[in-house]
Amino acid sequence: MAVLGGHAAPALVAAVTGRPEHELEADFGELTARDLAWPGPDGRWTLRHPVLRSVVHDSIDPTLRTRMHHLAAVELARIEAPVSECAHHMERALTGFAPDAVAVLTEAARPAPCGSAPCG
Repeated sequence: MAVLGGHAAPALVAAVTGRPEHELEADFGELTARDLAWPGPDGRWTLRHPVLRSVVHDSIDPTLRTRMHHLAAVELARIEAPVSECAHHMERALTGFAPDAVAVLTEAARPAPCGSAPCG
């Protein structure tokens, strides 16, 4: 969840970690028992504090962290999430020039008059 901004739906966590969603239930239960994360009313889990998210995020191996951001961007594009959400992960996944990333980041930089366009 730290790579995902401190809150995420189990399906997105599964896509980023490569683990089936049903296997994450025990992990979410453990995080809850330790008062490190809470389930939200919208089905997304939230880390207890932004400092916790920052410490965990920064302690992940940089290569793995970049890969996880890439997987998050791919999954968010697949489900047609708002471009602003995709851009966050796409930016952190860049390791060189990527024309598809330029298009998403350019779109995210444009003001959106009414809502956000899906990424992709």
